[in-house]
Amino acid sequence: MVTVLAVAAAALVAVYLLRGSGPGTPAPVSTADLTHPSGLAPTVDKDPRWGAAFVDDFDGSAPDGWYLYAGVPAGGNGGFWAPSHATVASGVLRLRTTRDAGRWVSAGAAHKADGSITYGKVQVRFRMAPAHGVSYALLLWPDSEKAPPYVEFGEDGGGDRTTTSATLHTATGGTGPPHLLGGDFSQWHTLGVEWTPGRLDYTLDGQVWASDIGAGVPTKPMHLVVQTQTWDCGVPDVQCPDATTPATTDLEVDWVTVQPYRGG
Repeated sequence: MVTVLAVAAAALVAVYLLRGSGPGTPAPVSTADLTHPSGLAPTVDKDPRWGAAFVDDFDGSAPDGWYLYAGVPAGGNGGFWAPSHATVASGVLRLRTTRDAGRWVSAGAAHKADGSITYGKVQVRFRMAPAHGVSYALLLWPDSEKAPPYVEFGEDGGGDRTTTSATLHTATGGTGPPHLLGGDFSQWHTLGVEWTPGRLDYTLDGQVWASDIGAGVPTKPMHLVVQTQTWDCGVPDVQCPDATTPATTDLEVDWVTVQPYRGG
C-alpha cells in the first residue's frame, strides 16, 4: 500500500492522483517471473509513444556499460564514492555503503551510452535497506555534465524508507515543488519517469503519481544515474549517519529500462 503526501504546488503543476501512464492507456504491468530476484520481469511499454528499450537485468558478473563514480560527491563531503562498492551478482546491481578506514563509502553508477535520451521513459526496479543517514537518488542527469537541469524521480535523504520524493531542478537553478510519496521502499518497487516535451510524469509500479508541467522541464539529452551516499551533519533535508547506522547498507537494483520518446 502506498500513500501520497501532497505538498503545495508553486509555479509548476503538481498532480498526485495515481492513474494510468497515458491518456486512455492502461498502465503497463510487469510479468511475474521468479527467475528475477524481485519476482517481476522488466517492463517494456508497448505504447507507440515509446521506442525500442534498453534493458539491463544484471545477468552478468559486473556492471558492464555503467560508469562508476569515484571520489567525494559534490556538496557531500561527508561521504565518498568508490567503484568497488558497485557490484553485480545473482541478477542484482548492488550499491553498498560501509564505513571504511574511518569514513563512509558508497557507490554511484551512470549509463550514458545506452541510457541517453532526449525525452523518454525510464524505470528502475529497486529496494534499499533502512539506514539513518544513508541516502539514495534515482536521476536523469544531463549528458553535458552541466547541471542543473536534472530530474530526481526517486530520492530519500536517509531513514526508514517509508517515503520517497521526486523533484525537478530547472536550468535556471530553481526547483519545482517536491513531491512526496509514502510506502515501504525497503521492499521491491519500480520507480520511473515519463519525460515528454513540457511534462514529467513520475511513476510508481507502472502508475503515474505526480507530475511537473511547464517551461522548466528539461529539453536536452540526459541519462540514467543510480547513486547512494552519506552527508555531513547539518545539510538541509538529509540525515547524517549516527550510532544506529548499520555497518553495511545495500541499495539493490533488479533491472532498469530506458525507452526513447517517439512522439504522439
